Amino acid sequence: FTAFTMADYIENFVDAIKGPKRVIVIKPRQVGFSTGCGAYFFWKMNLSPGMRGIAMADKHKRTEAVRRIYSTFLANLPDRLRPMIKKDNTNEISFDNPNNYKYRRIPGLNSGIIFETAQDPNAGRSEGRLFAHLSEVAFYPYYLQTVEEGVGNSIPMTNESTVIQETTGNGRVGIGQHVFSLWQAAKRGESLYKPFFVAWYESEDYSIMPAKKLILSPDEKEIIKQHPKLTMGNLYWRRLKLLSMSTDRASLMGPEERF
Repeated sequence: FTAFTMADYIENFVDAIKGPKRVIVIKPRQVGFSTGCGAYFFWKMNLSPGMRGIAMADKHKRTEAVRRIYSTFLANLPDRLRPMIKKDNTNEISFDNPNNYKYRRIPGLNSGIIFETAQDPNAGRSEGRLFAHLSEVAFYPYYLQTVEEGVGNSIPMTNESTVIQETTGNGRVGIGQHVFSLWQAAKRGESLYKPFFVAWYESEDYSIMPAKKLILSPDEKEIIKQHPKLTMGNLYWRRLKLLSMSTDRASLMGPEERF
């Protein structure tokens, strides 16, 4: 996947949902999904009046990375497509008329996005909005407060509203339990959220060709049966990853489950 094909997948998948759009995404790292979500929402708020939203990640550094995605799109936007910009800073991008004297006559798009971090249990409660881009939700320390109570209640259940929760996995218990439960409910069709899954082996980055022929273990043979698209390069990359994870004694999960 690239960020651009990912944006196409998001657009086609999300826009096909009838009614309020709610999506839970489980994906591997570094496949461009946050960039794809950013592209989708930036396109929405750049073309639709009143399209205001929020982007949030599990910690400040990752929220900064998400903000840079949106700022990069804005910086590279052709002049003919550039709306009036009132704010473009670390906390907010606002497409409004920066001239307060002319605002009443020519207000601008009245769209934009704010950036907050899930480290704050009160994040997302400040105002109403139509969309939310929530990154790495399985690692939110205050998931219920920041997502379900804060952000969720600030977005109306209208056909124009969209919430995308995207994350790598973080186990079935502990901090990651709420997202695991939401994912399972979405798969069963018992949630407003629709499940969207990206397998790790669908990314070209997760493959290293072995120097010699692999002798598959019984576990690897079973994995091949379940996932016929796996290559020897995928399996060798998985082996190397498991070796690097086996030395971490702080985790309650074994390397295979953490993988």
